[in-house]
Amino acid sequence: MDDFALACPKCGAASTTQAPPPPPPTQQYQPPAYQPPQYQAPQYQAPVYQQPYQAQPVADVPSGGMKLLSFCIPLVGLILYLTWKDQKPISAKAMGKAALIGFIVSFVLSIAYYIIVFVVIGASSSYNYSSYYSIANFAANIFG
Repeated sequence: MDDFALACPKCGAASTTQAPPPPPPTQQYQPPAYQPPQYQAPQYQAPVYQQPYQAQPVADVPSGGMKLLSFCIPLVGLILYLTWKDQKPISAKAMGKAALIGFIVSFVLSIAYYIIVFVVIGASSSYNYSSYYSIANFAANIFG
């Protein structure tokens, strides 16, 4: 008789031995069922408005150092005037005036220098015009 037979195939008598329990079913991996993502409408918030940017006021006080620089180097004064005329009109005007006065003073002094030099040289009877290009002779005639 077969070990797993419940009855005898010839006589039909029931087997006294119990059949072993059936093996447990093997569990196979089952992926989770696909669920499409749920659409959620974004929560709309009202925009937060900010005040527009306002630049801090610039102190428009002309400094003495910048005036002196503009007076000594009029080109710097002109550049400062042109760059500051919209942001700092009072300082720009002061730099422009200092540059103009510096230019006029330097022009007058250079004219006076040339007049004095040529008058001193012209009054000097021992001055030789061919030695004008010799620095040593020129300095000796003026200073000496």
